Amino acid sequence: MVAEALPNSHEAPPVVLGLQPAALIDNVAPVDWSLLDQIPGDRGGSIPVQKDELEHILKELDTHVTAAPLKKMAGGSVANTVRGLSVGFGVATGIIGAYGDDEQGQLFVSNMGFSGVSISRLRKKKGSTGQCVCLVDDSGNRTMRPCLSSAVKIQADELSKDDFTGSKWLVLRYAVLNLEVIKAAIGFAKQEGLSVSLDLASFEMVRNYRSELRQLLESGNIDLCFANEDEAAELLRGEEEAGPEAALEFLSRHCSWAVVTLGSKGCIAKHDKEVVQVPAIGETIATDATGAGDLFASGFLYGLIKGLPLEECCKMGSCSGGSVIRALGGEVTPENWQWMHKQLQLKNLPGPFHIGTALKLYLLHREPIFQHALNSNFNVVCSALTTTRAQCVCLVDDSGNRTMRPCLSSAVKIQADELSKDDFTGSKWLVLRYAVLNLEVIKAAIGFAKQEGLSVSLDLASFEMVRNYRSELRQLLESGNIDLCFANEDEAAELLRGEEEAGPEAALEFLSRHCSWAVVTLGSKGCIAKHDKEVVQVPAIGETIATDATGAGDLFSSGFLYGLIKGLPLEECCKMGSCSGGSVIRALGGEVTPENWQWMHKQLQLKNLPVPDIRNL
Repeated sequence: MVAEALPNSHEAPPVVLGLQPAALIDNVAPVDWSLLDQIPGDRGGSIPVQKDELEHILKELDTHVTAAPLKKMAGGSVANTVRGLSVGFGVATGIIGAYGDDEQGQLFVSNMGFSGVSISRLRKKKGSTGQCVCLVDDSGNRTMRPCLSSAVKIQADELSKDDFTGSKWLVLRYAVLNLEVIKAAIGFAKQEGLSVSLDLASFEMVRNYRSELRQLLESGNIDLCFANEDEAAELLRGEEEAGPEAALEFLSRHCSWAVVTLGSKGCIAKHDKEVVQVPAIGETIATDATGAGDLFASGFLYGLIKGLPLEECCKMGSCSGGSVIRALGGEVTPENWQWMHKQLQLKNLPGPFHIGTALKLYLLHREPIFQHALNSNFNVVCSALTTTRAQCVCLVDDSGNRTMRPCLSSAVKIQADELSKDDFTGSKWLVLRYAVLNLEVIKAAIGFAKQEGLSVSLDLASFEMVRNYRSELRQLLESGNIDLCFANEDEAAELLRGEEEAGPEAALEFLSRHCSWAVVTLGSKGCIAKHDKEVVQVPAIGETIATDATGAGDLFSSGFLYGLIKGLPLEECCKMGSCSGGSVIRALGGEVTPENWQWMHKQLQLKNLPVPDIRNL
């Protein structure tokens, strides 16, 4: 079977690397007891099923789903953990594995990539991608039935030392069918100086393959081990002392860090001679326990990476694990990440944010470029209230200029009457892009934003949009509701076309009469900006010739807004924007590679600007 690796764009190595041999899509649904009674095996556990059994269960869901509809998302214990570290804690992560050339495989890659996880170590193979049905009862307990028998997966001989070079941690999940590739990965990890974390997977896996597991633990190559209460009981079943404390003691003899999670009772952990017990944080009754252990591992690992004491690592894990059980599925919602960050603040734990309070930005009709930049690289919590799910062709010439042809005519979009005040409550900024076809929903959003005390940022979109719908745009600007406006040089020229003074400076002056902050970007010449009576001009930072200018203005906005959020002077906000905008033009596409984020952070250091401490932990 030929494997096709995804391009890596010369990215920097992730801090935490996960091995999940087979990509997996979770089908998560709340169900009644009658369906659980029909399925062989213990409730609450995880046992493999064949493809026909999986299809039968999925068909039965049509009549047994009790509330929310079926949710599909990238799944698997390791995927959940590394995605949690990336999205919730800003740690650079990657995943090793294989996915099939089918719709499920593409969904897995898209979900992980959009979450900021490096997917360059995933191999695409001919065949099907694994699936798992996650059935959640009304107590929040989940019964899992994975189907991996026909799924493509990575083999031991496909791994190489280069997959592991430069990383700090390898995250594994015990599975006897993957034992060969697990051992090969551990071998490379130890050669490259990585620490190894192991999750015990399920009580059935421990019960049925205990001798192989104990051999793996006794090898001395596992640095950190996570077990839940049921797995701990199976690990020592039949022995005189078989409770969680005895299991913790057994694990600690072979691993530097040992953790046994106890559900609503919290967890116990041991490192060297230190033993701690930490209560659970959050809901005592879970909406859905899927991913609770995986997200606990995310928080605990973040604590270790930050050098926190054992007890604080456990508290980080409890906050993180507590965030995922508040909603259906193993992926934490933006609202529940905010809940977690609030818990960290209440417990005086170091969250990944440098801003005093978690800031939420709603992005209306913007590409995910801007949201991902603020989420992953400036420590700002963002949520997208997106008007379209459409496609755009970006044609880049050999000078790095791009011609864009979006197709929105048949795309679904949110309507003005679908917005509500609750969408905006508690946020600080609303980010908009001018589009005349969306003017009704834009005005409705501004209305709610102003009611809730948000500041409003507007990007002028394109010179064609300004040229063709200038009067509507000027009315919007003159309403006094736009606090910050970004225009590039071409848009600025169109804004005042036909007037005696129509250059960038005149456009800046016009915008500043209606907006508190006005910025005109000038490409390789940098930018000019005005706030109150202060006017600054800042040169471009980075390449004078772009590989691809796609996203340059969007990423400039990310950096500038971060500067405002941090309370920086106008000139430093412009420098933040220039560093951020300069990072994206160094490679093809509007999403910045990890290597180019590192370049940006280096520029910030050189210019004595505040560097978000999230990617170089």
